[in-house]
Amino acid sequence: MKRTLFLSVLFGMLLTTAHAENESHQQVESTLYAYYRWCNNNIRDSVVLLKADTLFRLAGEKNDIRMQAVALSFKADHYYFNNELDSLKAWIPRVQAFARANEQPTYYFFTWSRLILYYTKHGQYTLAQYELERYMAQAEQDDYKPAIAEAYKQLGHIYRTRGLKETAADYYRKAIGFIEENNLNKFSLPILYSELATVLIDTERYEEAAEELEKGKARLTLPEYIWPLKLKQVILYSRTGRSAEARTLFDQIRQGHDGYLTTASLTEAQLAINLAEHEFGRALTTLDKLIGLSKE
Repeated sequence: MKRTLFLSVLFGMLLTTAHAENESHQQVESTLYAYYRWCNNNIRDSVVLLKADTLFRLAGEKNDIRMQAVALSFKADHYYFNNELDSLKAWIPRVQAFARANEQPTYYFFTWSRLILYYTKHGQYTLAQYELERYMAQAEQDDYKPAIAEAYKQLGHIYRTRGLKETAADYYRKAIGFIEENNLNKFSLPILYSELATVLIDTERYEEAAEELEKGKARLTLPEYIWPLKLKQVILYSRTGRSAEARTLFDQIRQGHDGYLTTASLTEAQLAINLAEHEFGRALTTLDKLIGLSKE
């Protein structure tokens, strides 16, 4: 179950950290954009290392400094996704040196976040928290607000994964408040409200959880962000004796989510319904399925 919890948390993290600032075709010269798209779509392929070098050179010829930073960060991404920790740790300072020299703070902090995610993904929470605290200190020194917000958010994820849910809720609230105060549009507030509601439900603060879900629904920036909020509503209904409403809403979600929810998250909600309905045999079957999904 702990691994399933981690997968849920990691999915939320990757929604807002999947490759730094997706570039639009209108902003980038066509040849550079073609290389960008290839690398972004084939990040685990070892050819990415060569393609990224070519992208860096071509971007230099076009005097596109930002795309050069993207090219360098692709290598860090490649090492991250292939679990090559030594290469990731060796490459991050190179990306950061270029980013610092060329005033590209997004990529300075983005590559660093990959190391934090690596440690979190592999259950090395002490190392993840150590790096995150260093990350936060640097972000505050630079007064780079997106990285400060990211640090609050990731601290929430780490504390939640470690089972320290009250502390996780505090950091999720700090992240949400900081993002709203500074109008940081790159962050998905509905997803953060969903994560906050989860830890509030887990600590039986049901009224607060319901309030946070409503706040998340009021801040939708993309229509698909409604689905994690609705799924948390199912779990909230299940935990508060409203199993019939939970079942009705869950059936609507299964028919309408259009692939925006993972099988694991749907199975977790199904388990909550089974328990609420005292269907303990079905609950055991659902739990076995959830455990199997966590091993994939």
